[in-house]
Amino acid sequence: AVGIRCSNPENWVEFVVERVKGTLPLNVGPETPFVHSLTSSPIPKLCNVTEALTFHLDLQSSPKKQVLRALAEHCEDDNEREKLMFLSSRTVGSKIYEKFVLSQGLTFVELLHFFPSCKPPAERLLTLLPRLPPRFYSVASSQLAGKNRLSIAFSVVSNVSESGIRRN
Repeated sequence: AVGIRCSNPENWVEFVVERVKGTLPLNVGPETPFVHSLTSSPIPKLCNVTEALTFHLDLQSSPKKQVLRALAEHCEDDNEREKLMFLSSRTVGSKIYEKFVLSQGLTFVELLHFFPSCKPPAERLLTLLPRLPPRFYSVASSQLAGKNRLSIAFSVVSNVSESGIRRN
């Protein structure tokens, strides 16, 4: 197997950038380079928000409960804030979290679609989102066929989640 770190889909990055754009400091855009002081960050020291979201942070995995709790702090709508707090609770909300988030593999981006008033600051996302993991593919070639050549096997999967979200 070979691991390849694939970038996040461009439309997902654009969606998140649009959502956080209003939280950036005055005269700072998503393409403005910044230097951070995070010690255990997957982001290079010199980066910009768009690059971080495209190549370094995972937008495709299901967010953990602590991420939901942190996102709740940034909801303008009280009802949405309460729902995220409920989903992140350790008691009653756990079953709903498992059904709504985990069982259908709800991604960070899809979660933001469900909570339109949630506008976390860009710098908060840099600490909340996990590192973009590599995707592993099976090697489908032999050194006998070519020593400087590597072929991988994969299939494209499309599905629709219980809540009607189409994924490719």
